[in-house]
Amino acid sequence: MNRQHQHDSVTAVNALTARWVKTCSGGSVVMASAGAWPLLAHLASAAEGWGRRELQEAVGMDAATAPQAAQAVMSITNESTTIRAALGLWSRPNLRPLHPAWTATLPAGMYGELTSDPAADQHTAHLPPRHSSTVRAGLT
Repeated sequence: MNRQHQHDSVTAVNALTARWVKTCSGGSVVMASAGAWPLLAHLASAAEGWGRRELQEAVGMDAATAPQAAQAVMSITNESTTIRAALGLWSRPNLRPLHPAWTATLPAGMYGELTSDPAADQHTAHLPPRHSSTVRAGLT
């Protein structure tokens, strides 16, 4: 992977973190967008219309190149001896289906469908039970 590509990806992650920090009221806070940024980058490539524009603005780059940048960020964290990260996206089958052409482009093991069977869905045990998969995020 090209060093400049990695640098640009890390710069975009840091820029999102900086925007988030600006929204804090001044108390003690620890935050980093390194965990959320790769998912937002992948989502940007699948989004259309205003959603795509918002996600492009959030990740700080063109949605067409964002998935490669997400891979660069994940490669950096995977190669680190001090940082561990995992990226996963699950959806319920009764939600509007995700585009199969897009989910096929995701890294192996990143996407799965929930089944409502606790044994089958044990990999998502940290998720709140029976909540929808709606994520609310403040993107600036």
